[in-house]
Amino acid sequence: MKIGRFILDLYQEKKFNVKNKRFIHDIRMLTVTNIKKQIDENDIISFDIFDTLIVRKVKDDDLINILDKELKEKGLLKNFALIRKNSEEEVKKTIGINYTLDDVYDEFRRESKLPQETIHKAKEKEIENYIYTCIRRDDMAELFEYSKQKGKTIIIVTDMYLTRDVIESVLEKCGYSGYERLFISNEEKARKDRGDLWDIVINKYKGRKILHIGDNVVSDVKNVNLKGGRSIRLYSSEDLFFHNRYMKFSQNDGLIGDKVVESLIISRLCSSPFTLNNEIIKVNDLKKFSYIFIAPCILYFCLWLKERICEDNIEEVWFLSREGYYLQNYYNEICGENQKTLYFYTSRRAASVPCLENKEEIEFTFQTAAYGKFKDILWNRYGIVANTDIDDFYIRIPKESDKFKKLMEPYYTEIIANSQTEKKRYLDYINQISGNYMKRNIAVVDLGYSGTVQYYLSKLTGKKYNGYYFALVQNPKPNKIKSKTVACYEKGKDDIFWTLMECCLTAPHGQVEKFKKDDDGSVAPVFCDTMTPGKEKILSTINDGVLEFFSDCKYLLGNTLSTGLFSRDFMQKPIHLKNSQYHWGDNIKCSLSIDCLYDGSTEENFVLGRK
Repeated sequence: MKIGRFILDLYQEKKFNVKNKRFIHDIRMLTVTNIKKQIDENDIISFDIFDTLIVRKVKDDDLINILDKELKEKGLLKNFALIRKNSEEEVKKTIGINYTLDDVYDEFRRESKLPQETIHKAKEKEIENYIYTCIRRDDMAELFEYSKQKGKTIIIVTDMYLTRDVIESVLEKCGYSGYERLFISNEEKARKDRGDLWDIVINKYKGRKILHIGDNVVSDVKNVNLKGGRSIRLYSSEDLFFHNRYMKFSQNDGLIGDKVVESLIISRLCSSPFTLNNEIIKVNDLKKFSYIFIAPCILYFCLWLKERICEDNIEEVWFLSREGYYLQNYYNEICGENQKTLYFYTSRRAASVPCLENKEEIEFTFQTAAYGKFKDILWNRYGIVANTDIDDFYIRIPKESDKFKKLMEPYYTEIIANSQTEKKRYLDYINQISGNYMKRNIAVVDLGYSGTVQYYLSKLTGKKYNGYYFALVQNPKPNKIKSKTVACYEKGKDDIFWTLMECCLTAPHGQVEKFKKDDDGSVAPVFCDTMTPGKEKILSTINDGVLEFFSDCKYLLGNTLSTGLFSRDFMQKPIHLKNSQYHWGDNIKCSLSIDCLYDGSTEENFVLGRK
């Protein structure tokens, strides 16, 4: 059975559920290889444009609402979306279905009575936004180029209100060229969905075999077949996403920001029409992974952080290493650089050791979990080399705190002496990067979770700092000294999601061990050599994905982003998706890793479902 005929039969039965075996068989038949075979058997290869050759980052209605928001903020027009919608409906009545965008804005001018210059700006901005939101479907580009290489005559057929110049700009932007003819409904005064546009196309290429590839079951499949052509129905990104049994992800609160983010994610997640070939959405590209799963959560955090900083009259923000390395850049990118921010070198080890001035302080650290060889914990956590005559063995704290305490007691004096040396160096470092810090209202920013560094910084400097975090445990350490701690998200019982975030935010340098004074008198951090080869490139790719997501949000929603545009729960949904819903390929699993010598661990790969 031919693919086009099979798909037509399937859709006439209206069985769309992904659990339906015929739907699954249909999806599996739709491969690049199978379609190339169909291309080989035909003379004319016809393509639909929108949702076939290209995918849209944002839906049409949301694009109008975005423009409405922009025009309102600029004081140009308060009710653009309503007038735009009414104008289009009126044009459909007076001109008919083959109207153009020019017709819509002519009616818009009559209804709004605005100056022609204002109308022109609105129309040009709508066109600009439309072109911006169009991105190429790479698998379709491969089929398009294959058709050219095989010497096939390529045509493009579309039902569209946009004018030729705009459509050609979209095709050019997405890299489609070399087609013989572009058939546009508003020029031909005929449409695919009515079938009469296919009369024109079939008559034009009479006697030659035509294969059309498109996404609409009526316009691109049924009507083509009825006119004697052949067809293949591919799926739009939205169809693929909502046919996936995990569509719960797309429930949002109706906020314009949520809608935009949802569309951005769907357009990336399901860009390929072959996304569901294995019944499950697979992501194996790091940049795509960070764009979809990591960036939304970070964006909301940055906006939330900006509001907390303004509320609390914070004068200076210290982004703590290592998660603060990229966070500082993300915050400045999305919120501007008006606020003074610093990347602050630290770690739990670097901050705690200078404060271990007595037995009680040393034993307080036993409450923080660690598992590893005793000698490793003694060095990595306290900076002390164990006696050579001691047997090395694994130990777990706080579970084995009594045993650990007995082992540690001989080293207390050495730990306290070392703390004084490290304390001086650390204070020198703080004075070096922020000379008047004692007189300023300062906040620290970190991923989470116990606020250990914030706690020890306060003890070290005798100053209280506000702490802003992604997530916190129920009773973070700074609460003991009545320092303020606030979290954007709830931590929950499962650490997997925040471990994943830590993997993606960690800096391209090792863990900070302590500080040293260089020959020129400056103070610099000493790093543990824990970075694996290639890790810097991995982190850079993840960073590129996050920044691209930020760029799209800023372009579409404006530079004045706020938490009011988004739902907190919706923005953290992507990172909480279960791996039964979206399969992360081996490239993702092998790339995400984390190390924390303070906990007794070396670098570990992050494996879905466990660390």
